[in-house]
Amino acid sequence: MNGTDAARRDLRDAIEETVKTLGIDRQHFHECSKQTYAGILRRFCCTFLQHDVQTVFTPPFCRLPFRRNTLECCAHLPETTQHWEDFIPQIAGALPASAETDCYLIEEQGWVYEGRIRETCMVLAEGDCAAEDFCIISKKFDWCASYNADGECCTVYRTR
Repeated sequence: MNGTDAARRDLRDAIEETVKTLGIDRQHFHECSKQTYAGILRRFCCTFLQHDVQTVFTPPFCRLPFRRNTLECCAHLPETTQHWEDFIPQIAGALPASAETDCYLIEEQGWVYEGRIRETCMVLAEGDCAAEDFCIISKKFDWCASYNADGECCTVYRTR
């Protein structure tokens, strides 16, 4: 296993350990099946990214060209708090009022999770699971929250 594979596995293991430690119900947060990964990533790219520039998901999110002409920026949140676990609720609070409770989480290493926003935020708030970059996406693909560690900010987009 090379270094990249080991890092991917370490993050995945940290998320799994957090789910167990917090006692999160697997119906409320779980890794998506490997058969659904490609479809979720493809739909994310088709909905939120510029097709002429990028058609394949490649982290980090800071380099992803979002489709600004078809997306509305709902919120831009600079990470102003010193504590990661205090920043995550700000992201959840910035989601569109119409946001359903179910979402996908795509983290920088490419793992895709499915669950409720509440449990997704619980997992993200754990320091050991803080991915460099991540994106929370509605299951209807009508909004996404993209966190960029380089810029220390999160931008919430809604489709027009």
